[in-house]
Amino acid sequence: MGTYENWRQKKLASKKTKAGQIELGYSNFGTYTVTDLDTGQDMLVQTDLDFPGTASTFGWSPAMVQKDFTKEIEKKAFDEDWTAEQENKALADAQANFTPCRHPYTDGTTDCKVCGVTVGEFIESARQYLDDHIGDVVEDPGYFGGE
Repeated sequence: MGTYENWRQKKLASKKTKAGQIELGYSNFGTYTVTDLDTGQDMLVQTDLDFPGTASTFGWSPAMVQKDFTKEIEKKAFDEDWTAEQENKALADAQANFTPCRHPYTDGTTDCKVCGVTVGEFIESARQYLDDHIGDVVEDPGYFGGE
């Protein structure tokens, strides 16, 4: 076994806390790995449409993504030449009446038909979540032959 393999096996052994756990890792060029801590086997997460599902495994939810209503109001204020007072009132009213969307018809791989959050916004949120959770360890939901 080479030096890298020795290092990798030691790393895996030190992370193992109970059977059936996986770890999120970062790979090259904006891709990720999911590693079985029991066997060291890993899986490459390469396409952006896989990011929401993988991120969900590690705790992300499409409900974490909400439409940014401020941009629409700011654009309208600019286009219609509103005063700062009019714009601030519109922003305050929109914020006071804001109800989060639960995105009931999407898993983050399609646009939300309820509020209009796009698949691109979901994927970007999932990608950012994955970046922020490198090294997290969770129970394997079945990536590596689990139940």
